[in-house]
Amino acid sequence: MRIERQALDFHGGVPAMHIERTARLAELRRQLRQFRVVGLLGARQVGKTTLAREVAAAFRGQTTHFDLERPEDVARLREPELALAPLRGLVVLDEIQRRPDLFPVLRGRRRLGFEFKRTTAPSLTPSMRSTLADLGLVSLTVVHAGQNSFPLAPNVRALAFRKLIAEVKPIG
Repeated sequence: MRIERQALDFHGGVPAMHIERTARLAELRRQLRQFRVVGLLGARQVGKTTLAREVAAAFRGQTTHFDLERPEDVARLREPELALAPLRGLVVLDEIQRRPDLFPVLRGRRRLGFEFKRTTAPSLTPSMRSTLADLGLVSLTVVHAGQNSFPLAPNVRALAFRKLIAEVKPIG
């Protein structure tokens, strides 16, 4: 039996692997704040599952983990839209490459609302609140003729028309 020893670079008494892992955790958390779906790609046995579990353990909110090597989890996803739609918080789909049919489901059907106002200083109206709820919108953007963009309420923001092209990213 041959035992190989891995040399670690040390920086201030902390192994380089630990610094790299900490940086990867921070980057993954940043990506999760910015994007709805984040994928961890890499060769086998490099720690993707461990990294996902570390993030899930520290996540403040509901977490759901599916390991697609486990028959029970595969069975739970037999009807993926029904299984995933009610979930909130962080959802981990480990070994997702085994179920490429899940990717279209993950792209989702986010419903975004836009309302155009001629005013330079829009305010939140009761109809905006009911529109969010009645249409099941993820967010509502009120495009207006003013100079500044600002939040009106959770999931409702006022966006100056001149910033529309710069700030609104294409869907898809």
